[in-house]
Amino acid sequence: MSVTAAQLNTIIDEELDTDEANAFIATAEAIVASTSASGTYTSSVIDEITKYLAAHLAAAKNPPKVSMKKGESRESFAQILAKGLDGTRFGQTVKLLDYKGFIVRRQKAVSIKAMAYTA
Repeated sequence: MSVTAAQLNTIIDEELDTDEANAFIATAEAIVASTSASGTYTSSVIDEITKYLAAHLAAAKNPPKVSMKKGESRESFAQILAKGLDGTRFGQTVKLLDYKGFIVRRQKAVSIKAMAYTA
């Protein structure tokens, strides 16, 4: 069994269209497949890891907003909990499901740095 867009949409805050959900699922599947997790866990655990990793990727792209209101003004901020998988509740769930740490080791092996871009 593989993860569907409908399954992904049941756990995330803002529903994604099918194409966008499938793109996050495909990326999550590729990440999971590049680790030893596939041969270690049952297919249902792999599906859960994939679903929550896809949700983490979606949440990283569109982080939940926190709003603050003072008087007539309102400000909204992206809610980022921490770096990497710790940055979303979905990534934290991936870490719980992947108790042997395959995905975390993969994350540590890859370093992505953000750079400022001006047009």
